[in-house]
Amino acid sequence: MFATAGFRAWAGQARAAVLITQSRHAEALPVLQAAAREYRGLHARYETARIYELLAQAHRGLALPNVAAADSATALAIYRELGALPDVQRLDGRRLPGGLTEREADVLALTAGGASNKDTAAALFISQKTVGRHLANIFAKIGVTSRTAAAAWAHENGLHPRR
Repeated sequence: MFATAGFRAWAGQARAAVLITQSRHAEALPVLQAAAREYRGLHARYETARIYELLAQAHRGLALPNVAAADSATALAIYRELGALPDVQRLDGRRLPGGLTEREADVLALTAGGASNKDTAAALFISQKTVGRHLANIFAKIGVTSRTAAAAWAHENGLHPRR
């Protein structure tokens, strides 16, 4: 009854997580590899990335830092492709300049690229009033008083519009 690929993969993922918690890293590897095969067969990209994170933990536990780094890089690449920003930030460890939030960085990047508040609102599926509020917060955080100064700051700090 529960012998579906998704259920097998999910159960394997849970079992491997328990094994890793118990420092039974070598035992976790074949379980994770089987779960990864199931998830790949289902085209479940997000879940596959989660498996790569667990593989990285298991490989670190086995003192294989280069293999762990490759696993983490694979997970990060999948998260980026999917646009899973919280997962990207968690794995990447990168902080945005000026203490900006992801949304503020998006607003600033579009503004710096010449987009009007109306264009920015349409691109981000938010209201023009929300764009204005974000810009006010951005100006305060980065210490500028104009769109032009904010655009210059964005270019200096490498903020570019995301696709």
